[in-house]
Amino acid sequence: MAEGYVAIDLGAESGRAVVGVLSDGKVSLEVVHRFPHEIIQLPTGLHWDVTGLWREICAGLRKAAQWTGQHGVDIVSVGVDTWGVDWGLIGKSGELVGLPHAYRDPRNDDAFDRAVEQLGVDTIYRKTGI
Repeated sequence: MAEGYVAIDLGAESGRAVVGVLSDGKVSLEVVHRFPHEIIQLPTGLHWDVTGLWREICAGLRKAAQWTGQHGVDIVSVGVDTWGVDWGLIGKSGELVGLPHAYRDPRNDDAFDRAVEQLGVDTIYRKTGI
């Protein structure tokens, strides 16, 4: 049986679930689910729709399981790739304390401007890649 590797790719404006199949030393990719996700404007600023993202990730995993079952592929791994610049607070109970602010929230503009002023754009890019 071929081996399948499920990747959940979360970009800044959309996401997808992809099955990578390793068979006879070759990899093929099948996108089984695509979805948009948008920043939510709340009175506290711009936030990520974490519950919407979770719903779409689960839908993608279901579609990956369905696709692999239909194609005789055994899922051996699941990985998640995210935009990687935002964070959420987790309480002692292990639950998310609130919706994470999006990096595009205007509240970040002043801090970014100060960082550019102190370090320069080139240094920031060399250190962070963004």
